[in-house]
Amino acid sequence: MQSQVTLSNFNPQINLQRGAGRLKETVWYLIKMMFFLSSFPYPNSLKAGLLRLFGAKVGKRLVLKPRVNILFPWKLEIGDHAWIGEETFLLNFEKKERWKINP
Repeated sequence: MQSQVTLSNFNPQINLQRGAGRLKETVWYLIKMMFFLSSFPYPNSLKAGLLRLFGAKVGKRLVLKPRVNILFPWKLEIGDHAWIGEETFLLNFEKKERWKINP
């Protein structure tokens, strides 16, 4: 059974908890520009390691194509054998626990 996520109650302008301080966000922005938004095909293991370093929960055998924009890696969870395509923007304001999920 597939669940449906309803974001109608979510407003990022009210009580958005960024989850990190300005220094961490700044360092992430620089890393993101260099390794994730670049068109150079850095190894997936390097990108997965950088995501883990910033607090992401990343499963095994992740494939991240070039130019993937991830807003908050410390709020990111990706399962095993995931493939994220080129020019994807993961606008992950909150983890799914904060969303209303309808079965």
